[in-house]
Amino acid sequence: MDVLNAATLELRKKCGSKTVLHIALLFSIILGAYLIYQNGYSAGLRFDDRPNLSGLSTATDVSTSLLFITDGKAGPLGRPLSLLTFLLQKHSWPDFPADLIRTNSLIHIINALLITLLTLQIFQKNLGFARDAATLIAILITAAWVFHPFNSSAVLITIQRMTLLATTFVLLGLYLYVRGRSLLDTSPRKAYLQMGLGAIGCTILASLCKESGALLPFYALALEVTTTQSQPTDKQRETLFKIWKIVIFIAPTILLIAYFYFNWGDIITSYENRNFTLTQRLATESIILWEYVRQIIAPNISLLAPYHDDYPVTGWSYVSIAAAFAWSVLFVSAALLRRKAPLFSLGIFWYLAGHILESTIFPLELYFEHRNYLPSIGIIFVILFVCMQIKKIIDIKFSWIIAIYPLTLAFLLIQTTTLWGNQLLAANVWHQYHPKSARAAQNYSQKLAYSNNREKADAVINDASTRMPNDSGLALQALQLGCFNDTSKMLLEKFNVVLDKVRDMDYSASALDALHNLINIEQKDGCSYIDLDDMARLGNALLENWQLKKQPLAVYNLHLELSRISMASKDLNLTMYHLESAYKIKPSITTLTSMFKTLISAGLYDEARAKIRQAYAQPPKNIFKRRLWKKSLINLEQFIDKRTSTTFGHANSTSIATKQHIYQPVK
Repeated sequence: MDVLNAATLELRKKCGSKTVLHIALLFSIILGAYLIYQNGYSAGLRFDDRPNLSGLSTATDVSTSLLFITDGKAGPLGRPLSLLTFLLQKHSWPDFPADLIRTNSLIHIINALLITLLTLQIFQKNLGFARDAATLIAILITAAWVFHPFNSSAVLITIQRMTLLATTFVLLGLYLYVRGRSLLDTSPRKAYLQMGLGAIGCTILASLCKESGALLPFYALALEVTTTQSQPTDKQRETLFKIWKIVIFIAPTILLIAYFYFNWGDIITSYENRNFTLTQRLATESIILWEYVRQIIAPNISLLAPYHDDYPVTGWSYVSIAAAFAWSVLFVSAALLRRKAPLFSLGIFWYLAGHILESTIFPLELYFEHRNYLPSIGIIFVILFVCMQIKKIIDIKFSWIIAIYPLTLAFLLIQTTTLWGNQLLAANVWHQYHPKSARAAQNYSQKLAYSNNREKADAVINDASTRMPNDSGLALQALQLGCFNDTSKMLLEKFNVVLDKVRDMDYSASALDALHNLINIEQKDGCSYIDLDDMARLGNALLENWQLKKQPLAVYNLHLELSRISMASKDLNLTMYHLESAYKIKPSITTLTSMFKTLISAGLYDEARAKIRQAYAQPPKNIFKRRLWKKSLINLEQFIDKRTSTTFGHANSTSIATKQHIYQPVK
């Protein structure tokens, strides 16, 4: 104890008592946030986790691990850095999601510390606040952000680590940029090195975590036009800085516009898979951006959920026009006031910059809370600006009043994380507050089924299916649960209705999941009143669905499910037809291996060799996938050689000849 007291006194002498107090306060906030998030470690996996991370199960050596990292499908760039962090925790997949969420919470803590460093730099160096005042403000902003329940979905949904990591590099890049910018007059070489590492290097790293990381230059531009006052005075340095601004700010803007222009056709075509148009999306997003602001300023935690597929689509109504006009007024006001009210302008520009990609023209889903993980700091800046203006009018203890806000958020975060940690209760609450969300109903039904309450699970999904009769996922999941709970007459009536309407229903990815589960039930326990032939009819009807036909990956997966049915029915022709159809859409070693095994099981060795020769002639473009591809083909060839030489020899030539007229490859 004496040693600790001596160390504390020494620290106070060197740093000052206020500095020690600030460090202790920041440490308490960070520790508190970490402890609060532990309540949510038992949140489990969510709907996007398995599709993006299922490859972890096959990452068993260097080749397959490199393939997992470089073959991501979550975005155009593949997000390899994020996938690398998941690979380092492959031992936790899929049975220990709490370990994955714990890592997410630690990244959240790192981001909070980076926010402290960045905001301290902004307020002290750029806005000219005294060190103690700037430090206290930075800590309060950090507390409000790290405790904010609106950020909880980014932390507690495993796959949103991509958002967290992209934010880490964006914040690091902005800190380096602001710090380097302050050295521009005194040490230009050091300044440009730091700004370059921040604005260019960290943008690349952030983009390899998630594409939203490419917005780093736009955040830096928001800082540049609002909080940086000094400009180089030397003419040569001024010219150099103008060139720098063109490279860092204007070039990314031109690249973004060029991307929109050259991909416009694909963007518009992708809207065919959505239940809204581009104009409807823009109108709806203008309202959603205000809804986000409301939740950031005064969060209603009962409405927080991972499921927002129930958000109503709107056109250009009075409300949406007013919302868009209000944003235009705010943007113009921020531009006009950027020198008189830099903090206000920075907040508006920061928030809007963070939504350039995910809340504009791209045909993404309309509403997700995690999209505000970094942009929410902008609204916190605006809240702080308003509080400062109030203090000028009313003489109050500013620091004590503003401290109430993060404390309130911490209390709300405790409730939010505790709810997430109780999966069944959370599913019930989310379903109650989002009754028009198909995903919320499916999630609640699944949790009830896992807790052996199949009767209530069936009731939940049937009720949702009745209220949303055009949702194919709900319809097929009702059939799945009906295998356990319905009488023969009820189930057959459901089946015939779904079979008759599924072609014209709205396609949902959960429809394929339900079909997959139906096949598993039939193969394991048997569905009393629906057999494999019925499932084949249902799958073929779904194959004709108007929306599904426009989604190649969905067609690919459906062909694989139909091949399982055909294989179970011992129909060689149909099995190969569906496998080959899937392979034409997406050549994969898994599908090729399935075709190979099917042909070998029928004794068709020559046809199996032909498939391998075709695969050699069509290697993948991904260099790591190509190596694994070649290795797998060699293993398949060796398997055939061993099988024909040791087991069957030439005795099987007759059976091959007799089966050749049965198997007709897809042309």
